[in-house]
Amino acid sequence: MPSFNGPYPFRSIVLVLLIIGASLFDPPLPGAYGDWHIAPPMIIITGLGPIPTDGVYPLPGLLPASIPGPYTLYLQAMIGYKLTNLCKMSIQ
Repeated sequence: MPSFNGPYPFRSIVLVLLIIGASLFDPPLPGAYGDWHIAPPMIIITGLGPIPTDGVYPLPGLLPASIPGPYTLYLQAMIGYKLTNLCKMSIQ
């Protein structure tokens, strides 16, 4: 049986999804992983990679000029098996 004489490096792989949509369920749909807020149609982005230690995930993007503002986008993430709270982004 091996013995360890110090800290053992531990890494885990966690699924991260980003869900973006323009409409909401009212009320949100309750579920085993938390409340699902965003109603279809929606965009689901996968393969985001590891989350930085500060918890802020920079996600560069460009919104097409053909969609005139103002409008609101709603964002929700699934990290592991937990849905995050809803985030609202206002575009002017």
